[in-house]
Amino acid sequence: MELCERCRCISLGALRRDLPTSLAARLGARQGMVLLDDGSALALSASVCRLCALIHEALLRSSCHRVHDPPARLSLAPNAVVLEPKSDSQGSTFPEPPTGGSHLTGFTVTATEATTGQLIQAKIRLYTQGQRSVIDDSELPELPSRVIHVSGSTVRLLPSGGRRGRIGLDYVWIDSLCIVQDDHQEWLKESKRMGSIYEQAETTIAASHTPGCWEGFLFPRCPPPPSVEIPNFFSQCATDAKVCDTSEIQVFATIRRETAANTFPEFGALNSRAWATQEWLLSRRIVFFTKGALIWSCKAITQRETGERCYSVSRNTRWKNVVEQYSDRQLTFATDRLIALEGLRMELGKKIACEYAFGVWKESLPNQLLWQVTKRIEGTAILDPLKLPTWTWAHVPCGVRYLTIDRAKNQCDAIAFEDGDMRRLSMQTWAKRVSMVSTVTDSQGEGNPVTAAILTDIASSHAKLTSSMAQYILDTDGAPIGWTVFDLASEDAASGVVLALALMGTISRRDEQAERRLGTTVSKKLRHYWVLLVRQRSDGSCYRIGVGKTYGSKWWEDADIKTLELV
Repeated sequence: MELCERCRCISLGALRRDLPTSLAARLGARQGMVLLDDGSALALSASVCRLCALIHEALLRSSCHRVHDPPARLSLAPNAVVLEPKSDSQGSTFPEPPTGGSHLTGFTVTATEATTGQLIQAKIRLYTQGQRSVIDDSELPELPSRVIHVSGSTVRLLPSGGRRGRIGLDYVWIDSLCIVQDDHQEWLKESKRMGSIYEQAETTIAASHTPGCWEGFLFPRCPPPPSVEIPNFFSQCATDAKVCDTSEIQVFATIRRETAANTFPEFGALNSRAWATQEWLLSRRIVFFTKGALIWSCKAITQRETGERCYSVSRNTRWKNVVEQYSDRQLTFATDRLIALEGLRMELGKKIACEYAFGVWKESLPNQLLWQVTKRIEGTAILDPLKLPTWTWAHVPCGVRYLTIDRAKNQCDAIAFEDGDMRRLSMQTWAKRVSMVSTVTDSQGEGNPVTAAILTDIASSHAKLTSSMAQYILDTDGAPIGWTVFDLASEDAASGVVLALALMGTISRRDEQAERRLGTTVSKKLRHYWVLLVRQRSDGSCYRIGVGKTYGSKWWEDADIKTLELV
């Protein structure tokens, strides 16, 4: 089966042409080419053209994902079938080097469903022969305390005695086998070394989709999808002065038959394990064994076995991102909440030279205190077997998300750990008593810019349940001036003394003080303040009960600057 006349016309130049105005407006696209004027003819063309057959299968699979009862056949309306170029935002995929200024991963096919009139889109992947990554190694790493020595048919647990080797050739390290599990002192010692173990390993093998350690990680797989060569793909770019020699480049089209859930490590069982966090972040190279594919990930690139690029947030070492990813994951023992990050913490500490305590970095305070819980914690007290300070995210037994902070500035005059006691955090900043809160409703204060800002921020929260957990902070007249999410579902502001501490704001602390002193206004824009809510104890110290945000400076005009101790 050969290509039809229209498929033989597919080229980089054709995909980069401007679409007719009416078609571009309907599809919301600017560039592309019309494959067929009449989509209902695709099924017939698919019976005689290999690429049309590939496109037909891709559209059928796309329509199956959109409905509960997948159609047995694809029924398209007599509207145009359009191909749009799909660019790689990182500028590092096909073709390499760039041809005509374009980096493509493939093209998107858009057609119209006959029965509903809705647009259907599917993706066709493009690749060339010979795409590969270059791997280089230097000095052999020092081996962990114990490794599994594999030699021929012999497998044995071996104390390394400080020797060096390359894991992947003779030695394998598996934490459950190479650390004595019922020796607590050894476990503490070895857990601190995990960061360097993963960082120095030749390769980390991740059984991403295996439910447990007693099951295999090599899954049966369907045959790979067919590939179709597109002849003369670069023919219309040959006169472009920027184009490299493309005469020998073969271009192929194919589709994905596996699903995201079966392919990406984020959907696997391993992603739910807290201990997997530091191995994902520190390993120089990881091979993820998923149900649908092998995924290669190193410091430079993450891609499928086909060479297709993948994008993953799970290898982002920015600490707030680490905490958000890690806090959602499961631990067999709640007491490992911080230990499971210790190896990563030690390796990062070597690079950033910052002071660390209970899951936060001193130099990033107060920013790292502005986290919220992702779900309601029931009861009257938070269950924390480690008895951690209330200001750290590790104190709560659930996932956390940080408030969205856009170009905010520190509002604290001083913030530091107490000398000799890292559990106590001393803070000097504005403090304002909160006496009233209420359930958030869309109608309350309708038309008020403060209410509009509150609803916008709640809707854009990184935590999905924020809208159901958030409460208005009210002024003395009962009008909303901010919002909060309490750590405990049973918490309120009606009893005891609850203070809102201004940690960050849209203008600097110095400008705030200058305004008060001189009676001037730096900016007339609605001012935002990110706040920590605390409750005072009888001894004068405070403990955290929630986090939130207030809007406008008027509510803070009579606030006092207080020095408080958070525990």
